[in-house]
Formats: sequence, C-alpha cells, structure tokens
Amino acid sequence: MSKGFSEILDILRTASLQIAIWQWEMRMIARYGWNWGYKDEWEHL
Repeated sequence: MSKGFSEILDILRTASLQIAIWQWEMRMIARYGWNWGYKDEWEHL
C-alpha cells in the first residue's frame, strides 16, 4: 500500500516540476520573445 502511494507521490512531484519549468519558459518567452536562449550566451564568449 505505502509503496504504491510513494510511487504516486513521485509521479506528482515530477509532474509539478515539469509544470514549474514550463511556466518559467513561458515567462522567459513573454519577456524576451521567441529568440531567447543559451545560443546568445555562447555567441558572446
């Protein structure tokens, strides 16, 4: 019983992390537009 419950909690934790990352990406796109990314950082080096 508890094993299945902990597996469900792990799935929920992973899903909430994915949602948090997705929300962060949406904020970055809203702020900087679609062309933001790590590419620009590497070009400045």
